Amino acid sequence: MTRSRIFLLIPALALAACENPSTAPKGITASPPAPAIMELRGIVESPSSNSLTELYIRVGDTGLYRIEGSERYRLSRLVGAEVTVRGPLDGLDGIEVEGFVVLKVHGREAADGVLVEMEDGYALRLVVDGSFRYLIDPPAELLGHVGERVWVTDPTDESPSDYGVIGGT
Repeated sequence: MTRSRIFLLIPALALAACENPSTAPKGITASPPAPAIMELRGIVESPSSNSLTELYIRVGDTGLYRIEGSERYRLSRLVGAEVTVRGPLDGLDGIEVEGFVVLKVHGREAADGVLVEMEDGYALRLVVDGSFRYLIDPPAELLGHVGERVWVTDPTDESPSDYGVIGGT
């Protein structure tokens, strides 16, 4: 056999080996595809008094997903709030939440962000896009949470009447 024919034969033999699993090289396996990232919008629910043991997001009338992942603790502070969560489904009935945004609390539009002190007052650095929402005459209790993630409700031209601490940054 000539050298050029041998070089043509080697790729053909390798291809044939891969088509037949019994002759494929040992130790080489295909990695599973990465789970698709989902975005769900719904209401955070907990059927028990301890929201850390059972925490769900209800999507519409029929979708109920168990909340898992690194954001579980912070979401436990938002039972009853409408949120958008992001993350892969866990293959069962849950979602591994990697991030979320608070949309409504007590049926009112909410702004979700990190409370920051500015030269001329206070603002939220919004989670959704990093922009700033300036706060007019924020409550003194809220000001104790500078640097933390919080939500506030009410129009941008009035003092927030309702707020909550989500925690962390």
